[in-house]
Amino acid sequence: MSNKGKIKLKANTAYKISFDTKGYRVGGNGAYYFLKLRSGQENIMTIGEWYDRPDAPANNKIFTFTTPENSKDLTIVFGIKNEGGYYVDNISLIELPNGHIVDGEDVGFDNNVRPFTPNKGLGYEEGFEDGVLADSLFSFGFNRWGHFTNKPNEVINGKLSFTSELDEVTYQFQDKNNYYEFMYSNDKYLKLSGNSTYRLTLKYKLMTEIRLHSDPSLKGYAYIFARSKATHVDGNPDNPLLVGTEIHFASASTLETVYTETFELMTPSCDDTMIIIGLYGIGTMIVDDILVEKV
Repeated sequence: MSNKGKIKLKANTAYKISFDTKGYRVGGNGAYYFLKLRSGQENIMTIGEWYDRPDAPANNKIFTFTTPENSKDLTIVFGIKNEGGYYVDNISLIELPNGHIVDGEDVGFDNNVRPFTPNKGLGYEEGFEDGVLADSLFSFGFNRWGHFTNKPNEVINGKLSFTSELDEVTYQFQDKNNYYEFMYSNDKYLKLSGNSTYRLTLKYKLMTEIRLHSDPSLKGYAYIFARSKATHVDGNPDNPLLVGTEIHFASASTLETVYTETFELMTPSCDDTMIIIGLYGIGTMIVDDILVEKV
């Protein structure tokens, strides 16, 4: 929270705030970090929202905002929604000039629009080379598990691959959980029909053995299946109408060896299906070159 004695915010005034930040703890489901403007004890404005994974590098955030007319007793508050943690440093707050500044011409570029590549979808091989999860056939999984890797010894093809690797802090908060869904298909590009068969081909390699979190002496495996997005919602547990058959693989794979696997997945009888790739146990799996086709 800003110090009212040192930072006296004025009503109806534009400000720019910038700061360096880095996540250090994985948030809960739907977690995010926020910056709010408070009048007295009441939050009156959201200045900005963001979320950075612990394995993402430190970065700089910049937000602009205008305080409401007749507002008083103003402070700026940093906060967290649904667990997590982040560092903040090098905070700068600047009052912006009022009135007319400059004339310009709108050249028609969209701002703050998620990217869309029209040729992606069924029959497109995803190699993650764009480096944008929102523009990939597959994105991170539950709790934002899963991310890109550019480590030369891990990448299968090109400059980037996808990895299941999580930090130790994440595992500490999982209380011996053995299921780690680290990849979900992106319905922006993969719109799957119910009661249909899809063929999925991918390349993978294990960097570490998959071992159960509950008992590291036991080996685990990778799994893939189709499931309705409606599952794992309060009051709606998994059931055969919403979940396809789970296929297991990679239980006996040689470390750091690239394998190509093809699966035939039957979708459940619903039209909000996604494909899930996960690990039963703790381990590091690298995935690349995913191709999905309807049979």
